[in-house]
Amino acid sequence: MIQDQIVQKIHLDTYFNGKVIYTQDVDKKNLEVKKGKWAFDYEASVPTFTPAGHWEIFIYVVNNENANLSCIKAIFETN
Repeated sequence: MIQDQIVQKIHLDTYFNGKVIYTQDVDKKNLEVKKGKWAFDYEASVPTFTPAGHWEIFIYVVNNENANLSCIKAIFETN
């Protein structure tokens, strides 16, 4: 963090072939985060069968003013 923040939630959007198929909000209970390094854990299970196609996953850290503080993006193809 470049400055102190209040983290409201972690928001996840999962796209399959360009369409949102799953969203999730993980409540961080307005966690006070001080300036400096900060890490969080996010656990998700992956089904044993995953359809072939183009996947994009976006994970946003959202503050108490509903502004995105950061974004992690993962892109992969399944066959």
